[in-house]
Amino acid sequence: MLDAWLVGAAWYKTVDWVQWLALGGGLAAVGTFWANRRDASRSLAACIYYVVIVQQQAPPPPGEATITRYKVVNESNGLATSVAISAWGWGRRRVTWRLRRQVGWWTGDRIIANVLHTVTPGGCSEEGEFPGPPMPGPPEERHPLILQFRDGLGREWVRWPHGKLTRMGPSWYQIERAISRRGQRRLEATHLSAPPDNPSGRSDGE
Repeated sequence: MLDAWLVGAAWYKTVDWVQWLALGGGLAAVGTFWANRRDASRSLAACIYYVVIVQQQAPPPPGEATITRYKVVNESNGLATSVAISAWGWGRRRVTWRLRRQVGWWTGDRIIANVLHTVTPGGCSEEGEFPGPPMPGPPEERHPLILQFRDGLGREWVRWPHGKLTRMGPSWYQIERAISRRGQRRLEATHLSAPPDNPSGRSDGE
């Protein structure tokens, strides 16, 4: 143990400030490289978001309903796919959302959802309308909407009610979806491999 310490101390003494400076510069370059890669991976997704056009807070005036009118905007140069948006009651994102089913991502209740499938590059969806939260909320807050989508590179993202952008994976939602799709493929394969009930096409009385 002492010998190892002495070897380490001797090596430390042989390293001058120029070598330490070079080592620090190398580590900084590696950190910058990974930071740039992270920024590049978010650049497409950062251009995909929703806009609340009109919202009627609860309680609405007599004869009117509590509504949220919105549209999804894609300012990236890639096609946004698997686009879905959902309306929720007042609440906040759960810390453990990745470990929960989709209905448990937000502390408020899910009101309704709409699947848009795709939004073209540089375009936007048609305006949609959701019922708003049934209970009054903070006057400065927008009605909570959660947007899910894939960017032009196929990566899945979630945009939260306050605009925060988060990679969807890894999450229980993705695992659950993969299990469901695998079961569906097995069921379809079973139906395709099963022989027909009456290959000859003749009735039993012939």
